[in-house]
Amino acid sequence: MSDMATELSELANFLRKRIFKTRCPVCLSTLNFRHSIAHVGSCNFNGPCLSNGFLEQVKIRDWAEVAQPFFRLTSMDLMACEVLRCPESLALVVWVEVDLVIGGDQYLAYLERINAYDLSQIEQVTPVSWARF
Repeated sequence: MSDMATELSELANFLRKRIFKTRCPVCLSTLNFRHSIAHVGSCNFNGPCLSNGFLEQVKIRDWAEVAQPFFRLTSMDLMACEVLRCPESLALVVWVEVDLVIGGDQYLAYLERINAYDLSQIEQVTPVSWARF
């Protein structure tokens, strides 16, 4: 398996267990092979603050900013955006990982159903690679 495929598989497993708790947040069924995930972008932020700009960039569809690469240097806090493909719909998912060194948490922060046009806009800015659950 290539490095990218391995990373995507690890991301899908992490999200299935830690963020989604084995349930699809769109259809509420158990995640299975009919569901897949694609990473759009991530950012660092200091403290569990959802007003750091990244979430707003997702909501206004500023994909060029959301997809910017980052290095996890100054903070152990992370916010990430994924596209979830469910048999019922596509959805944007933003999840948060707050500094686990000091007993932080991982949680789903935002969910919004999207359509194929929204996905095509993301694909114009960043390659979309899908991993099945």
